[in-house]
Amino acid sequence: MRPTKRRWLDAYHESGHAIVAAVQGIDVHRVSILPIGRTRGRCFHGLVTDPMAALVILWAGIIAEGLSGKGRVLPRRSTGSDAPAAEKLVEKMCPNGCDAERVTLHLAAIEKASALLRRNWASVVSLAEQLQTAGELDGAVVRRTLGTFGGLALGDH
Repeated sequence: MRPTKRRWLDAYHESGHAIVAAVQGIDVHRVSILPIGRTRGRCFHGLVTDPMAALVILWAGIIAEGLSGKGRVLPRRSTGSDAPAAEKLVEKMCPNGCDAERVTLHLAAIEKASALLRRNWASVVSLAEQLQTAGELDGAVVRRTLGTFGGLALGDH
């Protein structure tokens, strides 16, 4: 059975979350493109204490879809609950902030997520392909995949 375009997008989306979380030092427990409740997939990871790191992880899924060439860079209607969750997080980060400050936070997170995804694109593609086959992977597979391609944070060489 040939994977659908939506399933490929879901695989890239969840792989984007997982790889960006992992390169930021967040422990990824599991990543899935199997329907869970009303979602088409999910990345389960440890607690993220840095709000900006959390925002980067949220944006990484949407951006990975666009970078895959199988979707828009920013879909007309954001997939799942990532964009609303990102907006809620930004509101908490600057509760009295003006719109310009909120936009600046979103843009900084989008820029960092894009850079991390591009730097680790081989890992994202490999993980998406594995998700297509298995539907769900544990964190050890994410770490192994990242290690295979020499996963790098932005400051690494």
